[in-house]
Amino acid sequence: MQYFVWLRDLLSGDLGYSLLFSMPVATLLKDAIPNTILLAVSAMGLSILISVPLAVLAFRFYARPLDLVIRFGSFFGITIPTIWLSLIFIYIFSVKLSLIPIHTTGLTGLILPSLVLSFYYMGLYVRRLRGALLEEHQKDYVTGARALGLSDSRILWRYIMPNALPNIITMFGLSFGSLLGGTVVIEAIFGWRGMGFLMVEAIKNNDFTLMQAYVLWGAGIFILVNLAADILCLWLNPKVREQEVG
Repeated sequence: MQYFVWLRDLLSGDLGYSLLFSMPVATLLKDAIPNTILLAVSAMGLSILISVPLAVLAFRFYARPLDLVIRFGSFFGITIPTIWLSLIFIYIFSVKLSLIPIHTTGLTGLILPSLVLSFYYMGLYVRRLRGALLEEHQKDYVTGARALGLSDSRILWRYIMPNALPNIITMFGLSFGSLLGGTVVIEAIFGWRGMGFLMVEAIKNNDFTLMQAYVLWGAGIFILVNLAADILCLWLNPKVREQEVG
């Protein structure tokens, strides 16, 4: 009966009352969710903005020194712990250079956490997109396009890149859904008042109602983002659409 009462309240927008913050949980989420979305969009936008040109350069200069440097950098981005990187950035940019204050709101407070979060995804997307481009480059349609006299740039952006994108979009859905679920450690370190920050405070103070709302938000947004990514992949790949119809 307690569960059905909670479900009834949930459908009416009542997520309970936070004893820690002495206010309704829905009010807390109303303020925290936009901050988490802003941080996730900034981190993913920065990751894509940097990783796509680097992956294309690594593909163009395959097995050359530039390719090796980019691959090493991507490996470094994947393996470096975000906690350690956060502390290094705080020490350099906030303590030593006094350029970017921490625990502040607005665009200034967004710079360091989004930069730290983007490091991992930049390395991940560079490696995955580079591998997808190389795989598509070996296929027969590329040979046919060259036989027709098409330039390498046109072949890359008109044929190879669209065929390589579905794998990247699937990964994008997984990573973006995870970010929207709340970057607990990063938000706690930088004092960014998003969903992750609320979760840390809820755990420290045994605020079970707030924890319950966080889990509900994280699971729900992860499912929705990945569903959207699957639909986009279906739209981009005509072969998959034909198989589904058949």
